[in-house]
Amino acid sequence: MILAPISETHGRYWTFVGSGIVFFLGTLGCAVTESYAGMMVSRLITGNGAAVFSTLTGGVMSDLYRKEDRNTPMALYSMTIMVGASLGPLISGTVVDLLGWRWVFFIQAIAIGITTTTLFFLFEETRSNVLLRRKCFVLNAVPIKTSAGKLIIFGPAIEERLDIEASIIWRSFAFPLRLLLKEPIVFCMSLWVSFAWAIMYMQFSSIGLVFRSVYGFDNAAVGAVYTATIVGSVLGIGISLMQEPIMKRMLPHKKSLSTPEQRLLSPCIQSVLLPIGLFWFFMTARPDISWISPCIALGSCSMGIFSIYLAVVNYLADTYHGYASSALAAQSLCRNILGGVFPLVTARMISSLTLQGTGGLLGGLGLLLTGIPWLLYFCGQRIRAHSPLAKGMK
Repeated sequence: MILAPISETHGRYWTFVGSGIVFFLGTLGCAVTESYAGMMVSRLITGNGAAVFSTLTGGVMSDLYRKEDRNTPMALYSMTIMVGASLGPLISGTVVDLLGWRWVFFIQAIAIGITTTTLFFLFEETRSNVLLRRKCFVLNAVPIKTSAGKLIIFGPAIEERLDIEASIIWRSFAFPLRLLLKEPIVFCMSLWVSFAWAIMYMQFSSIGLVFRSVYGFDNAAVGAVYTATIVGSVLGIGISLMQEPIMKRMLPHKKSLSTPEQRLLSPCIQSVLLPIGLFWFFMTARPDISWISPCIALGSCSMGIFSIYLAVVNYLADTYHGYASSALAAQSLCRNILGGVFPLVTARMISSLTLQGTGGLLGGLGLLLTGIPWLLYFCGQRIRAHSPLAKGMK
């Protein structure tokens, strides 16, 4: 929340590198701590460092690519998030059995250390206003001698510094919240993706609960079920990569995507796979129905979640351009809160409502929220016209 607007002013490079160091130290602390309090503090530090990458990467994509070319890199980035979240429980279960739980964090720390070192040496600044400010400082620092022999000395440019005052930190924290509360587009998209994210993390609890109690799966078999979510994510990216060429052929005279709403048509249809998968999973998880059926339902859920996440990051980046990181930080706050809460209530919800009741409740909510992309598809342009910030981003 705080670093996203700061990165829009001071640049992405040091934000990424600094967050990578914090991420590394927090993960290393998880690996070596001997107390519950130490684990809680280390996990807090880890979360603060890791959250920056998922928040700012969409902004970096907005820096690097025009909206006509942004769908493919956004889709690939979204796939890494979905596949990574599914691979985590699958790999960590094996690591715990073979090496012990501490090595889950040691392996993560090694990977984070390599990634942060690579960023330090190879990552280049992508924020245009920061690059222009640096260029201005270099040009103004050198006097120019004209052909007549006259020496022109430019006024000194402000040297780039990383000093960040408390007022800047407060404004950086408040700006994404302001977007969330005052921008209907940010609020609606945050609500939509937060539910999808909550379902994704709820799967991590429900998969073990359902397949152990209903089908008698052991730990290895439960871990293998996560491959269904990976397959769903891969199929989701295949559909998403095809949507751009199809949309361009459907548009009159094969024009490029001229409005953010034109990119929502495919997610309007594909996102229905999430409530379908929820109904399917909870209604068919019964001993008299093969375990293959709920596995396919998990793939359907993953395809729907993938399309929702990609639609949200694309739409917010297309709409808010230079402030994309702040808009994405607002939705990231909402989806991470719900994503953290839902796994805590999964077991209680299933025991209170039964599997079928849980499926009916969650599937109904998911079906209701699929109206959000349709609302923005037909009314998004008018909503943006009444937003001073979105209107200024045209």
